[in-house]
Amino acid sequence: MSKIFFDVFPTLKVNDEIRMLFESVQVEKVSTNRQRDFINVFLFSDHLIQKRHIYSMEGMIKDQLFARVPVRVTIFEHFQLSEQYTPENLMREYYDSLMLEAAQRSVVESNMLKTAEYTVKNDKTICLKLKDTVIAHGKQESIVSLIRNVFEERFHVPVEIQVEYEEVKDSKLKFNESRLQQEVNAIMERNHALHEERAEQEKEKEEKAEKKEKATIDKPKGKKQNSRSNLQELVITVVAAIVKNGVVAAEVVVFLIVSRMIRI
Repeated sequence: MSKIFFDVFPTLKVNDEIRMLFESVQVEKVSTNRQRDFINVFLFSDHLIQKRHIYSMEGMIKDQLFARVPVRVTIFEHFQLSEQYTPENLMREYYDSLMLEAAQRSVVESNMLKTAEYTVKNDKTICLKLKDTVIAHGKQESIVSLIRNVFEERFHVPVEIQVEYEEVKDSKLKFNESRLQQEVNAIMERNHALHEERAEQEKEKEEKAEKKEKATIDKPKGKKQNSRSNLQELVITVVAAIVKNGVVAAEVVVFLIVSRMIRI
């Protein structure tokens, strides 16, 4: 059963703007894990709340209620808005929040949205125009996923997203992309060299281990061969004793053999 936000967090001290935004918001659920190193707060609102205010509230809950506890507070909000919030109006009203949320994941993605252009067709298709760069192509899926999740899971408004590219006219952008690609290539070369160096070190270790193991195996073999040789000499001695001195002398020699075998 949901409760009013300030009934769940009655001791929170907030300014008038924040109080007005959250006073009618409902808390649907508060969850944590066994380690209690995070707290998830699930909110429902019938009016739009910008992401900067959501992040601000996360900080106030953490600082005022869990200041001495190593816990991360995350708010998951969703809305049921009036029909006037079409995809076009939402893009216009919420675009800054999209950029802010993208910045939490990647500054690159935030800058891509900042330089992008968009239009809305058929009241359900968002056409996003990005700069035609290697980075933009690499980040396209992540950007599309962010926008789609916000519209469908947060606003419950299904949309289609199309991505177009326009040629980069700003020489500074081209220079930055070229420089970034050079840095990526340099990192890959260093990683390749490091991998080869480590492989060579592992090979040397294996060779040393094999030599050591071989030396350990060969050593007992020599001892075993010497033991067999000594045993053969003792047997010959027994036979000779039997022939020359009789059984008594042989028994003494057998005792010596047994003693020698134990030492071997």
